[in-house]
Amino acid sequence: NQTVADALWHSAIHLEDYYTGTLAINADITTALQLAIDAGAARVADIGGIAKVFIPAGYYFMLSATITIPAGVVVVGAGKLKTNLRRTGNYGNTFVVGTANPAANVECAGIVDLCIFHDHGGGRTPSLDPASWVNPVTGNPAHIIAYTPVGCIFENLNLYCLTYSMVIQGGSLSVIDNIDTYGVWDDANAVMQESLAGLVIDQNAGVTGSIPTWHTIRNSRFGGMTRPGSTLTYAGGFTKTSTKNLGAVNGIAIFAAESLV
Repeated sequence: NQTVADALWHSAIHLEDYYTGTLAINADITTALQLAIDAGAARVADIGGIAKVFIPAGYYFMLSATITIPAGVVVVGAGKLKTNLRRTGNYGNTFVVGTANPAANVECAGIVDLCIFHDHGGGRTPSLDPASWVNPVTGNPAHIIAYTPVGCIFENLNLYCLTYSMVIQGGSLSVIDNIDTYGVWDDANAVMQESLAGLVIDQNAGVTGSIPTWHTIRNSRFGGMTRPGSTLTYAGGFTKTSTKNLGAVNGIAIFAAESLV
């Protein structure tokens, strides 16, 4: 007497099936997650529909390279306070939905129910000298960048500690719901004291006329992690008083759009 929910769950793609070993703190899931996503994409190509790739609850699962999500695949965690993905290393965007110059829109993809953050200190107390940090960031990466997303979903996410939290380029009819974004929390480095924007909406430069249309933004907060003068406690117990709000310079930056809701 299997329920519809049970049937859907068992037909889904599960990260555990692609990870060798036991998923635990500091497990690098990069390769396994991309394999699971690729398997979901193959299933969509074979039988159609949407493939859900499930990441279980866990803290400090690591991502050490960019993850690409194609059309028809939705990555789903156990909750924005339960599945925590810790980005390490200095590499471009964390998640890329679609491609920068696609032949077609990326449809029905998404990321739901998880937390993504960049750990500048490598899981340890960061030194006051930024040159000694394990995971510095150069360039202007985003945790999520979506190229011409159509009917995509980004829901129940915590995104923080990177230059941009989310960038939407072009596309239409996608939903951004219950997103919390924060700035970079390492104020030991003046360059990294604030992110540039929590959400950026712009055209996809690789697609002619790709003005964002009918995207819906709701129940979201694009703000900082603390107020001026409050105290920050770093991983490992290092504490100091902040002199400014460690939020985004811009909460939402809209460069091109039509009919946003």
